Amino acid sequence: MQITKNKKLMVAGIAICFSAMLFVSALISGANLMEVAIDGKVVGYVSSRAEYEQIVEEARESITSQNELGLTYVVFDESKIELRETAIKKDADVPTITSKELVDTLLEKKAVSTPAYAVQVNGTAVASVVNEKDAQAILAQIETAYQGPNDSFTGGFAEEVTVAAVQVNLEDLQTTSAAIDTLLTGNSKENLYEVVEGDTIWDICEQNNISLDEIAAANPDLDPDYIYVGDEILLKQVEPYVHYQTTGIVTTVEPVPFEYIEQESADLYEGETELAQEGVPGEREVTRKQTIVNGLPVSTEEISSAAISDPVAQVVLVGTKARPVATAPAANTGASSSSSGSSGVSSQPGYNSSYSGGSGIVATAYQYLGVPYVYGGSSPSGFDCSGLVQYVYAQNGISIPRTGVAMAGVGTVIPLEDAAPGDVVGWGGPGPGCYHVGIYIGNGQYIHSPYPGTTVSVWSISSYRPDYAIRF
Repeated sequence: MQITKNKKLMVAGIAICFSAMLFVSALISGANLMEVAIDGKVVGYVSSRAEYEQIVEEARESITSQNELGLTYVVFDESKIELRETAIKKDADVPTITSKELVDTLLEKKAVSTPAYAVQVNGTAVASVVNEKDAQAILAQIETAYQGPNDSFTGGFAEEVTVAAVQVNLEDLQTTSAAIDTLLTGNSKENLYEVVEGDTIWDICEQNNISLDEIAAANPDLDPDYIYVGDEILLKQVEPYVHYQTTGIVTTVEPVPFEYIEQESADLYEGETELAQEGVPGEREVTRKQTIVNGLPVSTEEISSAAISDPVAQVVLVGTKARPVATAPAANTGASSSSSGSSGVSSQPGYNSSYSGGSGIVATAYQYLGVPYVYGGSSPSGFDCSGLVQYVYAQNGISIPRTGVAMAGVGTVIPLEDAAPGDVVGWGGPGPGCYHVGIYIGNGQYIHSPYPGTTVSVWSISSYRPDYAIRF
């Protein structure tokens, strides 16, 4: 009996000792600080779990209240945050952590996410906004901007474009305008171009559908006036994530070129010209099937045309009369210098300013409608944009440079609003930034050779607006 009683006393003593140890341990734990670590690195200390939870809640409220995107809730990546016990006394001189410091560190570590809605292209999230309404509005804005010039145009996105609920890092959330820019400016693709014999910087721009400004930005040490065989040029090209394509019918009234006729005249000196009859373009109504991608025409097919009025030929008289030849006065005639002057050399007749050279340039340009675009082409078998302009001017006796860059450097650059028929119109620049040229024909239209797969055609300023004009 005594032994049993002793055993009971021993068990009771052990239990009391164990309870005392737990009590002391709890006291010790409560007297120590807890450390907050993010990605394994200690960022500060708190006195208790309750204080930590309060700081976390303050951090959430700080992010949502200060964010301009209309956030209502954010999530912290718990896998990156640890709250650990320490042996450091609460009265120790160590750095505590505030809600601001926690926010700054979590944002730096990309450990803050939020529910959002993403515009997905072929199953990949490309741009994310706060709510579904904004995501749908983005698609509606793109559709409205690129739906085509009239109600006959129908189409849609070439890609599979959807909206889906996602969880994204806070830094990946965008405004609606920024999301639209992302979708339309797209990926930046880079490749190195090696200069070959015969290349000009203009050729490289045109061949790769890139402006000189873009080349200059990607190659700050490049002098575009001096490129050599073997040089490597970095080309950064932007490809949109989405392509909104529409096809429809366009009907326009277009001028019909007038015939240019030269007639010999014995009443005019050789080298003189005189306008006998002003040329008047005719008009025709043309119906075309047109495909537009992201606001730019990519293909045009003429379906029908009907004459509205016939053109009137321009007739120019060309002098054939021989010019007077200066002769020495006869010896001992006694004629005064004034009398000899009356039968001496006539003044050199000048160019008749009443003849409009611009009309001749326009008439010549019309002759090449339908000629296919050929890269580097400068003849009626095929033209690129500057090749067409140079050739047409040459047919009118005017020598101009081969490239748009050089044209702007030689001619007089004028505002587009001051352009007259026969002036060159240009895009980009002027000067080194020029990447395309055409010939203004009046009535807000111009003739140009657009790009591979098209032909020389008449376009409207309202559909693809030049930046300026060049006058020679």
